[in-house]
Amino acid sequence: MKKTLAILLIMILAFSCVMLSGCGGSSDSTPPADSQYIGTWGPTKAIFKGEETDINEVLEESEYFTITLNADGSAVLVSSEETTEGNWSETKEGFKIKGDDLNMKFKNEDGVISFSLLGVDLVFEKME
Repeated sequence: MKKTLAILLIMILAFSCVMLSGCGGSSDSTPPADSQYIGTWGPTKAIFKGEETDINEVLEESEYFTITLNADGSAVLVSSEETTEGNWSETKEGFKIKGDDLNMKFKNEDGVISFSLLGVDLVFEKME
């Protein structure tokens, strides 16, 4: 199960990097200066088919993935493979990162931030 989860997680990270690599569009609006989302976020666990796994058990030591949301509405995604930029804004459910061909939606459910893709939920925590 962990091998399947590791493969899916690597696919998600690669897909996210590819999706963000062409970013440059403007966001819907600049987020509030006191937004709870401003800061750097990193994945802490992955959930697949109801099974929760610590992210460190899935990723190798040299692999990493962070998202930084800035007060000016810019977003920077850094992975072990590349750094890409986009724009972000708050939504009713959490926040989204947008670009020309991108629309990543993150949900905030009771203070837990998550992103879902290909049946895997990545749970993020603020790193600051």
